[in-house]
Amino acid sequence: MPNTVTMNGRPTVLLTGLAMGESPRFHDERLWFCDWLAHEIVALDARGRSEVMLRLPYESFPFSIDWPPNDDLLIAASSD
Repeated sequence: MPNTVTMNGRPTVLLTGLAMGESPRFHDERLWFCDWLAHEIVALDARGRSEVMLRLPYESFPFSIDWPPNDDLLIAASSD
């Protein structure tokens, strides 16, 4: 059965203020995603604590992320 974050039996908003969240992935018990317009990769835990894991140092969108077997973070980004 999947884990669901609820409060009083209702879905709970864990994070607001994203510019454009995309490409969600679960990794190390957190939800990771790309915030395209902020040029950030963010990790979010079940309690709503978020951490910016990386800000891209250029104006490309972080289109997608994934982890190969060696657990290095891979980022596919647009080119300028």
